[in-house]
Amino acid sequence: HGPTADCSRSPAHELGHWSHNHVPILLATSLVQTSITLLTFTLFLSNAHLVAAFGFPATAPPTIISLLLAANVFQPLSAVLSFAMNSITRVLEYDADKFAATLGKSYVVNLKQALVRIHEENLVRIRSQRKGAVDTFVGLGDRS
Repeated sequence: HGPTADCSRSPAHELGHWSHNHVPILLATSLVQTSITLLTFTLFLSNAHLVAAFGFPATAPPTIISLLLAANVFQPLSAVLSFAMNSITRVLEYDADKFAATLGKSYVVNLKQALVRIHEENLVRIRSQRKGAVDTFVGLGDRS
């Protein structure tokens, strides 16, 4: 029961991420999210008429105004994208847990012990810093 034992408890779960190619999946979803963000900002930076629709001069609008307007428009879209990313992350975490369970009972016991230890020592961030945000961590009570 110590740091060495903890290091041997969750590799099966991490191997599940590797086995099911979760890293490229998360990379692709992050790239899509970043592309949508940049597209929104580019839309305001390159379209003076769109900035004029918000009451600002159409001739050479200041960049900061374009960025602030884009940020305001992007805020609701960001909430939807965050929810989608969190949902994908949770599915992948459950998938890695299932993989660990298929390796044998000893891996399941070790994974459960590691999760309990993390939960007891509060080594993970259970609550988000922002009000109303959804946390990507799959808590101990959410796992079977």
